[in-house]
Amino acid sequence: MNRYLHKGEYRPSRNRTGWLIAAISLAFFAVLFCYVWQKIYLARQVAAIEYYQEANRRISDRLKMLAVEKQQLSFRGRIEQVAIGSLGMAYPEKDQMVAMIQPPRGRSTAGWSSDLAGIFRPASTAWGQQ
Repeated sequence: MNRYLHKGEYRPSRNRTGWLIAAISLAFFAVLFCYVWQKIYLARQVAAIEYYQEANRRISDRLKMLAVEKQQLSFRGRIEQVAIGSLGMAYPEKDQMVAMIQPPRGRSTAGWSSDLAGIFRPASTAWGQQ
């Protein structure tokens, strides 16, 4: 039954401390969750950075090693040794003439097809068209 209050009377308010405690604990756990999540995320980021730094170091070491290997393999004395020893090449005699014959390039206006045609024509035919 509803009872109307008269002047000077008061109705005691409901006890809301339970809702207040629930709101405060919810806020506390939300802040705690955010803090823990941020720590975990930061740890993952640091691990990823360390992994990529190590990968970068390994790649740069490999690059330096390959550069040294390239210098060793492209050394002129080694190339001559491989040519003479493995491939059976020899220096030409003084009375031998070494000529490198390349067909002339085709007309510049015709494009790549005339370049190919210049390659496949016999040298005497191609030289006669100059």
